[in-house]
Order: sequence, then C-alpha cells, then structure tokens
Amino acid sequence: MPRNTFLTEAERKIVLKLKDCALSNREIARRIGRSATVVNNCVNKGENYGVKLKTTGNTKLTNRDRNRILELGRKGKHSAAEIVAELSLPVTKHRVVEVLNETGYMKNTKRVKKPLHHQGSSSNKD
Repeated sequence: MPRNTFLTEAERKIVLKLKDCALSNREIARRIGRSATVVNNCVNKGENYGVKLKTTGNTKLTNRDRNRILELGRKGKHSAAEIVAELSLPVTKHRVVEVLNETGYMKNTKRVKKPLHHQGSSSNKD
C-alpha cells in the first residue's frame, strides 16, 4: 500500500482483537498484510490513531515578548517597525501587527502621513 494510508475501522478492530490474543505487532502485521509500523502506531496511539495534532505555530515570541508588544501598542505612540527595533525582537513588523490584532480589543492601523504642503506652487488667475 502507498504511504500515509491509515488503517480502516475494520482493520483497527482486527488489530485490537489480535493484540488481546497476545500476538506480537509483527505477527499481526503479517496476518492483516500491513506494515509493522502502522500496527505499532495503532496499538500505541489507541483512540488518537489517525488524529492530526495541531501545530504550535510561531514560537519565536515568548509570553514576555507578547506582553511587551501589547504594552507599547496600548500607548499608541509606536509603529510596528519601531516596536520591533525598540524591543530587539526576532520577528518582522507584520508579526507584531498580528499580535496586536489578536487581542480583539486593539486594532493596529497604518499611520496616515501628514499631507505635503507645497510652497511656491501658487497659481495666478488672470
């Protein structure tokens, strides 16, 4: 069989019954025509067999770093890039924006630049 194919429910029941009969995992694998690895996984994981676990995601930020980002974000005087620079964080400014937006009560928005005041571009009306 190709890789990454899990045991069916029927195969799992057979594996568990044969295991109750005190057969080794290799012998069970021979009898059902599957690899010893897949039988080992089924026996060891039990009810969690075939269940994909969630990944932890980005772990570069510690809880302390998150709290420091939120503290500076609450003040509202720093851009995301300034927060990264001030705290010497190992993440990008985009990740800082994500952390600020994850709180739910705080929404980081892009700063609006001041309008340019053009001097000397006066128009003469005749």
